[in-house]
Amino acid sequence: MRELAEKMNGKVVSVARCKQAIENKPGAPLKCLRPGNCPGQVKNNMQFKKDKCEYIIIGNCSDCSNTVMASGPKMGLKVFHQTDHAMRSVGHALYRTLRVSKQVSQDIDF
Repeated sequence: MRELAEKMNGKVVSVARCKQAIENKPGAPLKCLRPGNCPGQVKNNMQFKKDKCEYIIIGNCSDCSNTVMASGPKMGLKVFHQTDHAMRSVGHALYRTLRVSKQVSQDIDF
């Protein structure tokens, strides 16, 4: 996503991730601890606003994408999903609200 910001002539001002996103191994892609049960991302959007961000680049699961896409524009933040450039290049509609998400049991066994 930093590369996307650079290619868009943007400056990375703030970085946040969902509190349920965990790194299984150092350097590995983040995985959601409880897919299908998003805690909401408004707190992160509020931090972006406080940090004087103008744009958000997201690349998360469907539930997080839905909450960011719903709350970001209401706060005056422009939101890009990391798939936007690929969708535009093939003439596909951009993802703004994903209607299907994972349905996973929310029982956590530790």
